[in-house]
Amino acid sequence: MKSLVVIVVLLTGPDNLEKNYYPVDTEDNCAVVGQRIIEQIAKYKDNIGEQQGWYTLDDKLIVGHYCTVK
Repeated sequence: MKSLVVIVVLLTGPDNLEKNYYPVDTEDNCAVVGQRIIEQIAKYKDNIGEQQGWYTLDDKLIVGHYCTVK
């Protein structure tokens, strides 16, 4: 089993990014684990025109994720 740290990047303002870190022990790859975390912390909004995407409960837009190995 490998230890990953999934870093989810949020847009918090016009020029501000925030990174949240989620350490996990898994056999899955970064894409699978990252999507799973995003689905747990956010909701997909698709009926709002050009502003659609994954948003956290406090309305921060998720712009992506990446992983590092611990």
